[in-house]
Amino acid sequence: MRQEQTATYFPPLEERNCPACGSSSRTGTLSREGEFELVRCCDCRMLYTHRVRGIAGKILHYDQMARERVDTTSGLSPAHYGLANQIKAVGLYESVLQFIVKTIQAGNVNFVDVGCAGGLLLLAAQALDGYHCGVPPRFNVRGISIDPRERSETERNVGCPVLFPDEAASAWTGWADVVTLMNVLEHVDDPFQLLGQLRGILKPGGLLVIDVPNNSVVSLRGGLLRRWPELDLGEHINHFVPSTLDRLLIRAGFVPAGRLFGLYKGVESIAVAPGLRTAARWLGASAVMLATMRRVQLFAHMTMAYRGGSGV
Repeated sequence: MRQEQTATYFPPLEERNCPACGSSSRTGTLSREGEFELVRCCDCRMLYTHRVRGIAGKILHYDQMARERVDTTSGLSPAHYGLANQIKAVGLYESVLQFIVKTIQAGNVNFVDVGCAGGLLLLAAQALDGYHCGVPPRFNVRGISIDPRERSETERNVGCPVLFPDEAASAWTGWADVVTLMNVLEHVDDPFQLLGQLRGILKPGGLLVIDVPNNSVVSLRGGLLRRWPELDLGEHINHFVPSTLDRLLIRAGFVPAGRLFGLYKGVESIAVAPGLRTAARWLGASAVMLATMRRVQLFAHMTMAYRGGSGV
């Protein structure tokens, strides 16, 4: 007897204001993908999706992606979906951890990763100094996630506590030296609220490192041609450029502290040496970044550092 497959019910989409400045004033629809619409804030020029899934809808969506192995082509179990997707960010993790070690050169580091997926960044942080029998790692790690499945998988893989953002804000006040959000903030319905929670978790002057897609070129091309590429508007709901990301972070009580260079090698180059075209693009983007005091970025992603905490 054939069993009928039950369709997943998703809650209605939720309306929201500009994630960067909070304004309710926006343009008409610039681009549409299914039920999701791209608009621009009339006050700060931020690009964003104004009707979003909400927390409950996101959890259902991420669970469906894991069950269907979206973005992976192997027969991995759903339990290892998060780790498999994090492999894409190995180069980014290396760059960020090197930056953290250079910034905090001595002593233990209390480290929180937000949106920790399977916990690969947390595992990498614990292994930075190698393995020494009887000597605890320099990095004390914890995670934050909105997804119960992601929480349990990270706890199993890493052996560290993982909490929801509101739980962490209450339990870990002033604990962290460093908080990271790697490819997370572009997915968050209310980034201002989340950043406020993270500011409370950080020690005074603590370090916040963020990586998000850089939409500078896309924004310029879309504005000039009145034609937008596929932007995955249901997933990537906040479309940052350097100025709008800085504006959001400053509004949330953080101070810009540094901009990392974009990656020379992407995940597609883990086993293949990048060619001359890749090298030329990286060098050109680096030259522009240096010539503009690192304020303009032509890299596909922006990796930005900020200082915050209750002492700011």
